[in-house]
Amino acid sequence: MATRRVAHSVGGVNVAPECAHARLYLEPPITNGEVLTLTLDHLTIRRVELAQKTSSQFNIYGEFYLSWTDPRLEWDEKEWKMEEFTLHDNHHIWIPTLSDESYSSSHCHTAQGCWTTVHEVDIFSTGKVSAVFNFRYPSFCVIDYYRYPEEENDCCLFFSAGDYEQMLKFEIKTESKTAIGQTVAMETAGDGTVLSQNEHSAWIVEQRTIDVVKIGGIRAQLLRICVHAEKRMGTLRMALRLPVTIATMLMLVSPLFGDLRTQVFVKLVTLLLQTLCFLFLCSIAPENGFAGTKPKIC
Repeated sequence: MATRRVAHSVGGVNVAPECAHARLYLEPPITNGEVLTLTLDHLTIRRVELAQKTSSQFNIYGEFYLSWTDPRLEWDEKEWKMEEFTLHDNHHIWIPTLSDESYSSSHCHTAQGCWTTVHEVDIFSTGKVSAVFNFRYPSFCVIDYYRYPEEENDCCLFFSAGDYEQMLKFEIKTESKTAIGQTVAMETAGDGTVLSQNEHSAWIVEQRTIDVVKIGGIRAQLLRICVHAEKRMGTLRMALRLPVTIATMLMLVSPLFGDLRTQVFVKLVTLLLQTLCFLFLCSIAPENGFAGTKPKIC
């Protein structure tokens, strides 16, 4: 007599009995509306590069160590004689899918330079799971032109947990702010090679920050990773400030030059210096302006 196979429904999909148990491990370890905590233990910014040669938008490469607890993966150390092991094929257990919220619903995929990869998945006898997440995404940047031409740039990524974001929360156990001191690299080609070996960026990444935020319209928590960069343009700064300083001093001391005719010539020279400085500033100003900010030249 033939044995009747009964299909089970797991995650809304009918599967065979021998597959149902395996598929259970692909679902998040959440029951009765509980919230699963994802603990971030370490964050490293590997590389920051310009999105384009003339752009102030950055692409950020990095990695972070994430851990969580899955009670279904517990075992007895005395029976199995091991405390932990490395999982080489991570397709058989549930792992959170993290991606930048700005690009998760757009058309930016791996081919366009948006990706998150998971490796070094370790499972412990207590049910703890740890993994290393590598990422590369274009960031959202806000530029402050007040100290132009040495403006400041704050670029951020906002990571979400995809379909399970309402069931997860982030806990940060690494330093929220860390100094970096890394030069922003030039843009790279699709194969990762630098397009120009003779050029370098004037941007310096001073520090990185990490925190958990909530954005209007999104109920779930977002993991925000930001870098703060400053542009180092010492020569250009002096080229702008020195003429302005000289013109200001001449304007102040012009009454000491004696007769009125001499004072007029001194003030005309001052106006000429200021005009030349203004024209030079216009020639190097950003194409899109200063975003409503009045730069402080002196």
